[in-house]
Amino acid sequence: MSLFTGVVLLGVVLAALTIGIWWKKTNVVEMLAFGVIYWLCAWVVTAMGFFVLDVFSLLPCAVGTVVLELAVGAAALIVRKKRDKTPWRELMTVSWDIRPYWLPILVCAGGFVLVAMKHELFGMGQDEGVYQTVAINFLNGVTDRQQDFPEYHTLSEAQQETFRNSVYSYLVGYDIGSRAYPDTVYDLSVSPAYPDTVYDLSVSPVSGIYHGIPTYASLLAMWGKLFGMAQMQDVQTVFYGCTIFLVFFLCRNLKLRRGSTALACAAAAASPVVIWVAKSALTEGFLSVLMVLFLYFLTDEEHPRRQWMSILPVVVFSCFHVSIYTILPLFVVLYGGMFWLTRRKSFAILMPLSVVIYCISFFAMRHVQPFYTMNNYSPLFGLGISQADLPTLIPAVCAGALVLIGLYLFLMHRLVHRKYRDITPENYLLRVQDSRLGFLLVELLLVPLVIYIVLKCVTAEEPLAKLQGSAFWGFICGTGLLLLPLAWGMGIVRPKFYLESAKRLVVLVAAFYCVLFYSAFLRFDVEYYYYYGRYLVPFLPIAVVFGAMTIDRLRAKVTLPIMAAGLLFVSPYDRFLMNHVDDTRLQWSVLEDVASEIGENDCVIVDSENMWTMYLPLRAMTGADAYPVMADPQTQAEQLQEKYDHVFYLGSGSWNDTFDQQFRLVYANTAECSTDENYTNRGSQVVMFPLEYSESSRTVSLYEFWQEELSYAAADCAGTEYRGFYTLEGEFCWAYSTNAAVRCNLEKQDYTMIVSLGCTIPLKEIGQETYPVTVLVNGENAGTMVIDDTNNGQSVSLDISGDLLNEGANVITLQSELWSASTINPADVRLLGIPLKNLEFAAA
Repeated sequence: MSLFTGVVLLGVVLAALTIGIWWKKTNVVEMLAFGVIYWLCAWVVTAMGFFVLDVFSLLPCAVGTVVLELAVGAAALIVRKKRDKTPWRELMTVSWDIRPYWLPILVCAGGFVLVAMKHELFGMGQDEGVYQTVAINFLNGVTDRQQDFPEYHTLSEAQQETFRNSVYSYLVGYDIGSRAYPDTVYDLSVSPAYPDTVYDLSVSPVSGIYHGIPTYASLLAMWGKLFGMAQMQDVQTVFYGCTIFLVFFLCRNLKLRRGSTALACAAAAASPVVIWVAKSALTEGFLSVLMVLFLYFLTDEEHPRRQWMSILPVVVFSCFHVSIYTILPLFVVLYGGMFWLTRRKSFAILMPLSVVIYCISFFAMRHVQPFYTMNNYSPLFGLGISQADLPTLIPAVCAGALVLIGLYLFLMHRLVHRKYRDITPENYLLRVQDSRLGFLLVELLLVPLVIYIVLKCVTAEEPLAKLQGSAFWGFICGTGLLLLPLAWGMGIVRPKFYLESAKRLVVLVAAFYCVLFYSAFLRFDVEYYYYYGRYLVPFLPIAVVFGAMTIDRLRAKVTLPIMAAGLLFVSPYDRFLMNHVDDTRLQWSVLEDVASEIGENDCVIVDSENMWTMYLPLRAMTGADAYPVMADPQTQAEQLQEKYDHVFYLGSGSWNDTFDQQFRLVYANTAECSTDENYTNRGSQVVMFPLEYSESSRTVSLYEFWQEELSYAAADCAGTEYRGFYTLEGEFCWAYSTNAAVRCNLEKQDYTMIVSLGCTIPLKEIGQETYPVTVLVNGENAGTMVIDDTNNGQSVSLDISGDLLNEGANVITLQSELWSASTINPADVRLLGIPLKNLEFAAA
């Protein structure tokens, strides 16, 4: 076990113990589930601190997370011991009966089968590939916030321009100054387009910061460090399982029947978009965990102390994704509503605290990735606001929000809580339930935005296409088609249902904001599935819980058939997703194979087709310098060879294809590609989830530049330069073709060619005194070598004229008659030719 693995295991154990101490009484399943969630949350917060300081590294982050957990655990222990006067033996009571949790365990077991096959490497060009690339960097110690390419500074001015254009064109997601500061002259330190940030313009025109907040990439790297780089996306399975368990726990808080709980868990697990995200390397899976975790803590009325912990997902969200500003209004409104209905001071504190946390997070994210953070406020730019205004605008808006929150809390306390102080919160809620205000509130939450969405679709130029591509329709299809329409209809008919408890109202408001308001104003259209459908995933569990809660009164006779119909509806898409990968340009195994051939003192020239996927990973994994193609490969390799031990060219095509410069093939494989850019389905089908991907394949070939190679031993070249030979047997290969060939890189001069034999040819047994071998050089006869009793099993030679050779790549063909191996071994049915051990050349 590595030190890193030990620290992570210790952290998970400490997290579970802290949960057990704070919970007082718990079950081992619940303690482990929340322990894992707590560890993930603590990791994100710690990692964000390291990123702000620009000192992130995997092992220190793991240690820092454990230290944070120890501090929180010690605080929980002190509270339990000092305030609650709890004896040591009663600090934590754990039940080992897992029977109450058979439902989420069973759903997870089935769901894990659906999400087991992950997408592979996408590379630069969109969020998923950028997160993978950053995680690869973290795994290999490349952790600086702003990075540069030392290779760039060694080039001529013309070559620098080509290098810069390649970085700009192919490394999309590596944010360089020319993207954010298009009119900047690079000897300036300030651009009018942006306010001053941590980005240093003076480093170079190719210095940049990776797209996105890197806390998610750090989670990928953590998992990759534990189980291997190619398995980094398996952490998505952990998020997927945590979401299912949280949906179960939330349903338990809502006291739903078992049938409704099963419906919610199954719908959350089987949603095609959820499955797709769980197979990807995208942030929405963890955002889903945070959203359901917030609602779980907020609705835990039986344990008011745990409601304080609802601020944890707010903090983690603020460290994880810049979209916190779109969700903050929901957090504030729910805290304010809970203060109104329950009168608990905790919500009066958490309400303004969430705004303060957001304000801090803006500057933290801006410090970590200024371009990504400020550009995500682009919806405001149409109002005349620019990136330069945000550092002033955000604190001003937050200050205004705090003033309004203070006024709301004051008025609520003076006008409502004092007036009804003699009435319990439960009785007050009954008054709200019977009031016209309560009825109107529910109807306003359910009806107007649905009408708005429908009217916007109906009045569009292509109504059907507009509806099919809407986020609202995506929520309906993603939850099994029947659940949301039925729940919406029942909610309109019986609005008082939501006013029977504060926690039901919390779920209603959350569903209103995350489904209806989001679909109407924040993201009306889903451009295509599945990639852009991912934006629905953080809110799909809320949608299914809302649906299950609303129809809970119908009992299992109705809820279970609805669940079965929903599962039947999504089954074709789930089955397709289970067996196919999306957003894949390269297999992890190909990347690892190529990296294993390159050393830190080497360099690699990367062609345009491989720049997207392998340029940055190979630099991180090997420590080698990497260059885009800036001239023809041979000329560029000749210019670089004096600086490096070996010069490689990463391109396409097999060794005997069209690549005839002075390179030898080191490695070749096929990369399978798959994408879901499902543009053609718009308007042509009711459900927009695709049942096929755009699939293709390409050859990945790694060549090594050789000016002249005088030795071609079978042990080194059998799998690359030899053709027409069986696999290696010891140190030699038997020919199986009458025209066995070896590809050689030679100068155009005279040589003596020496053929070393790996064993003797049984001349007597095959009825021959001599064994002639005719040599062809590039198809031209160069002479014949004769093997007899004097040289059998040793070596034979032949003079090769330079007139027959090319400068660079040449093919040496060894023509010989095949003989049956059964003459010496009846069990061997092969036909054999010359046993080649080595082919050597000496200058004549």
